[in-house]
Amino acid sequence: MMAKGGSQTLIQIQEQKLMKKESAIQERQQAMQGEIEAYSRELNYPILTKVDKAVNIVADRHNYLYVFDVSTLMIHNGPDITKEVITEILILENAPPPQEDIKTIMPPPQEVIMEEVTRP
Repeated sequence: MMAKGGSQTLIQIQEQKLMKKESAIQERQQAMQGEIEAYSRELNYPILTKVDKAVNIVADRHNYLYVFDVSTLMIHNGPDITKEVITEILILENAPPPQEDIKTIMPPPQEVIMEEVTRP
């Protein structure tokens, strides 16, 4: 039979091994999270670039100074340009604009609206 001090030493050794494994798992998890975020940025960049360009086209067409996302507004008193922006994105992708109602194709979780501001 093992002495009491020996079993304590074994327990400490096992605890150290467990702590090292936990640390390695946490490091790997952080590395994977970083990879996921980088991949997400890589995939989203072309989409966000097209959306930005389409919003700018529509804003220039209507001489809007500001474009607000509904999620950032408390009051909605401006025109909703969501359909027009989606049409511009499709044009940028060289796809024909849809003939049916755009909201049935892609219901906007957050509609884009613009507020007309008179330029000085």
